[in-house]
This record gives sequence, structure tokens and C-alpha cells, in this order.
Amino acid sequence: MVTADALQQFLLDYKRQLKQAADSPQYMPPLTEALFAGYERTGSRLDYETAYFARRKCLAVLGLQSVVEQEEDGCVLPTRLNALTTVIEDICGEMCWALPAHVDSRNDPQWFVTVDLFAAETAQTLAELSVRLESQLPPSVCGLIADEVERRVFTPFLNTPAPYPDWEGSFNNWNAVCAGAIGSAALNLLQNQPDRLNCCLERVCASLPSYIRGFAEDGTCLEGATYYTYGMTYFVNFALELYAFTTGKTDLLCGEWGGFPAGQNGVRANIARFLPKCFFPDGNSVSFADATSLETFRVGQLCTLSMRFPGVELPSLHCAAGLHSDPCYRFAALRMDLFCTQQYLNTGLIWQPDAPEETRSVARFDILPAAQWCVGRSASGTGFACKGGDNGGSHNHNDIGHFIYEAGGVMLLTDLGLGEYTRDYYGPRRYEILCAGSQGHSVPIVDGEGQCAGSQYRCDAFDAREDGTVELELHSAYRPSLLKRFVRRFEFNLGNGGLWVRDRLWLSCGSEVLENLITQVQPELTDGGILLRSGLVTMLLRIALPAQADISVQTYCHRNHQGEPEPVYAIQWAVPAVGDTAESCFFICRIE
Repeated sequence: MVTADALQQFLLDYKRQLKQAADSPQYMPPLTEALFAGYERTGSRLDYETAYFARRKCLAVLGLQSVVEQEEDGCVLPTRLNALTTVIEDICGEMCWALPAHVDSRNDPQWFVTVDLFAAETAQTLAELSVRLESQLPPSVCGLIADEVERRVFTPFLNTPAPYPDWEGSFNNWNAVCAGAIGSAALNLLQNQPDRLNCCLERVCASLPSYIRGFAEDGTCLEGATYYTYGMTYFVNFALELYAFTTGKTDLLCGEWGGFPAGQNGVRANIARFLPKCFFPDGNSVSFADATSLETFRVGQLCTLSMRFPGVELPSLHCAAGLHSDPCYRFAALRMDLFCTQQYLNTGLIWQPDAPEETRSVARFDILPAAQWCVGRSASGTGFACKGGDNGGSHNHNDIGHFIYEAGGVMLLTDLGLGEYTRDYYGPRRYEILCAGSQGHSVPIVDGEGQCAGSQYRCDAFDAREDGTVELELHSAYRPSLLKRFVRRFEFNLGNGGLWVRDRLWLSCGSEVLENLITQVQPELTDGGILLRSGLVTMLLRIALPAQADISVQTYCHRNHQGEPEPVYAIQWAVPAVGDTAESCFFICRIE
């Protein structure tokens, strides 16, 4: 558990990094029309977005340090204020606040005022800075912010009949980010226009319940831990601001709202308690969907939720996001890290034992039945997670029955998580991409085919027990003509961390089964089994059935979210059929 002293030190380090970043020379790379058009030509997002987010970094670090200086000293350094003013004016002069991947420049004559995630985020940041620093910024700059937020966000949003295309009332992170950021911007800029403010608040408050309903009833974010943090940043931030504005009459977190009953139980409480379950004690995290095995959490966000919902735990601070963890430099998240964390410390609610911060928890097995996820941690320090669910929904991968196994900070059998975002990544060829298709997950390949996309392709039955036993019915994840039935059984030993996996498949005529296990640690084939070695960690994979498995290792290339190539290894063996039944059984354990 995290101690008060550790959290206070985290804040001190955060402030030091912020000042250092704000004191460094700021470079605002140009956003040219040619750079913007590059996405249409190539489908690549990285060139434009790298420059775009470098500019948002300048805005975030200069803006936040200015807020800190005003809070602590009553004024902002003149050089800082001048630099911030220049950055604000430059961003207000951009051709478009939305990303090229999110606009329809060919068919929409108003594409340059598209309200996407990042237009809304930019509006929120500028609006908040104009109010917090109103006494410091030149009046012309505050006026410029008000004009540009109105032109680029409020007008196109309010003049478009609900639902605003692609996100208003949706069940995913777009709803929370766009609606939450617009609501926050409105609370900052429109209080002298009460009719317009009420119109804006009514729309965003009508939109956000769908976001909450997009979570499983047990609180699981089916988009993955990364998008949990993203969406909840703007939902929680707006909820806090609306609560203050209405003097507690409207409470999106715990109050009666959107059809949700008031109180500290129910789906919102489950959502608040979800993210800590995704972290293993050694720092890895569950990377299902478009997430990462090196996920971090926003300290301010979880501190806020901990103050509102009993039982929300902070993972170990070595999993905490720092100033530079998010390449998008989202101002709302950074500001919450500073001020909400300090507020949490001021409450005195945080654990304050005599012992130092614990880095390893006792064995536990979290079952999330609505999402059909399980996350286990053994007494020996190994981690295991598996999933059922279906192959529909936002940020889906075709991965029903997939599992991960980690130890000592090493993801031994992995989930690649999110890849490089390109046009194809969100297009019809999505599941040809390694990290999204079945070929990049630890699930069988049947007759050369992986699983199919769509919510009808699902886990038919999910039976999980607190002793670490999980059984899944998986035949409906595949094309109907391939399998009559498929049962995958996991037995995770909560003591020593060993894992048994047993697959039984009842085949349709001519079906061939290939086991497929995914790792980024190069396998070693030995007489005693397959070894995965990384640093001081070694895993042994031993195949029990079939007795004479012919093991091969395929090497693939995965492009991570930054577009960098990474090697991936698929451990494969054919599972022979006896009649219409094929059976495979293998054991995994960490060896010292």
C-alpha cells in the first residue's frame, strides 16, 4: 500500500520535473498544411501527431507551472507568462484543432472546426488557463481564447443537432473526453451567458450516462486500462467542476443522475475500483484490448476516486504516471495529479503505517464476471490474467480465451496491446494487424483461421472460482463451421504460481488445430520443454498433450504505438485429432 510519505515525495518530484520542463527552452514545431495532408496520402498518423503533441506539451508545462506559481507565490514569472502567451497565440492560430485522422476534409466543408477528442481537450485547457490566470494574462489573450473556443467547439457542437457525429451518447472514451472537456470549457467560459451555459451542460450531461453504461456491470473497461484512464480523466474532472458549480446539487460520481441511484455502490463504484485490479505487484499490467503491459495510473484521478468511494486502492507508485508519461500531455490529468493528490493528502485518509511501502501483495484472484475477466497474483509473485467476453465493441481484439503470464516484471506470455495507430488500424484490415488479430494472441488457430470480429462471436460460458480455476466455452468465437465445441480450462496455483492449460476441441469435418502462444522473449527449445529467459526470470513451458508435439517458433514484427518495430515469437504446435476430438494440455511455471 502507498504511504503518505511516499505520496508526498511523489508530489515533490512531480513539481521539480514540472519546473525543470517549464524552465527549458520550448520548441513549437510548425503544423503545416502539407503535414496535415500527409495522413490522407500515406495513412500514417505519427508525423503530424508528433508535432501536434509537442505543441500541447509546451502549453501544458508552461500553463501548469504558471498555475502553480500563482497558487504558491501570487504571481507568475514575467518570462514564463510571456512564453505562455506566445504558445497560446500560436495554438489559437492553428488551422485545425482536430487531428487529420478524425476529419473528413473531402466531404465536410466545415472540417476545420470538427469537434474531436483533441479539439475538445485543447478547448478545455485554454478555457481553464484563461480563468485561472485571468489576472495574469493580457485581456487580449483571454479574449482570443474565448473567441477561438466559441468558434471551434461551442458553435459547431451546439449548432449540430444531437447526437454530434460519432461520439455524443456513445459508449466509449470519446463520449467522456469530448463531453467532459466541452462541459469543463463551458463552466469556465460561459458563466456570463447562463442560457448558453445551461444548453451546453444539458447536452453533455445527457450524453455522459451512455459512457457509464459502456462499462461492464462489474466496472471493467472493455476498451482496456489505457482508455479507462483517458476517459475517466475527463469524466472525473468535469464531475468535480460541476459539483463545485452546483454547490453539490449535481454529483455525477455518487449522486442520483442519468438513471443511476445515489450512493457509493453500484456500477460507478465498481468502475472506480476497477483500474487497481489491472496491476501486478511488480509493475506489469493487464494489456487486453488497446492497452499496454506497462500501463501507468494517474495518481490524481485515483486519489479523487478514493476520496469518494471506499475501497479504491492506489497501486504501488512505481506504476504511477509522471509528468512525461503521456506523450499527449493532457493538462486536466496533469493538474489533477498535483492538486487532487495534495487534497487527498490533506484529508488524512491515506494509510500511514510505521512500515515502509509494500511492493508485493498477498495472493489474490479477482473475478470480473460481467466482463469475463480474471486477474490472479500468486504468493510466489507470478501474475496471470485471462478473458472471455466477445469480439465486438470499441478497441476490440479477436482474443476470446486469451491469457497472459508474467513474473519478476517480465511479461513472459504477453498481450501485445495497442499498436501503431494508422488508417488500417481502424479500417477493414484491422484484424490482419498482428496485435489485433487472433494470430497475435495465445488462442488456437483452427483450419488456418483465427476468431471472427463482432459481438456474436463470444464466450458461451464462463465459470471462474476463487481457487484460480477458470473454464471457458469458446467455440462461438470462431466461424460456425469450424468447431462443434471448444472448452479451455485454466488452473492457476495461487501458491507457487504454476499454470495448467487444457484445451478440448470437438471438430467439424477436416478441422486442424494449431496451438499458438505469444511471447516477446525468444524461446529456447530444450529436451525438458520450452524456456523463456529474461534477466533473472526463467519460465518453463512443458507440453503434456500431445505427447510428441512438433514445436515450431514463428517470428513476427509488431509495430508498437510509437511505430517502433518489436520482435514477437509465436510458439506453435499441431494438435492431432482422435476422431472428431483434439486435446492439448500444457503447464507453465517460473523456475529459479
